[in-house]
Amino acid sequence: AIGRDFVGRNILKHSIPAAHQTLDFGDTLTYTLDIVYPDDHTVLFYDQVPTHTMYISGSLSTPTSLAYDPIANVLSGTLSLTATVPETVSFSVRVEVTGTVDSAPVIVNQACVHPLGTELGDCEWSNQVINFTYLWPVYFPVLVRNLDH
Repeated sequence: AIGRDFVGRNILKHSIPAAHQTLDFGDTLTYTLDIVYPDDHTVLFYDQVPTHTMYISGSLSTPTSLAYDPIANVLSGTLSLTATVPETVSFSVRVEVTGTVDSAPVIVNQACVHPLGTELGDCEWSNQVINFTYLWPVYFPVLVRNLDH
């Protein structure tokens, strides 16, 4: 296994607040995507703004080659990646839904990169980041066992 790279993912996404925290209407959710390849690479970038959110204007922190398209509600553009040098893309959205006991929409985000001249079907997808708008309390029964028998 000499000369092999077993990192696993070239693109990794996370959010603040983290996925285990419940979000309310008006909360800010910031996504950060780290991209690193073992060789120089030029790729097309695509990241759809999630349902139930609104892109916060001016929040995109990235190379100038990426931009937000308000009609398509997507962040896209070209990234020129340098071997083993991480590239970071970050943007924020505002939560536009309130979860309830009867309706608890989830907010799902995933980005992709694909080679120049190819379509979205050729994407290398990041991990999905799933945030919840409502969490139900879960109660576990306490079981008592009589060990005298």
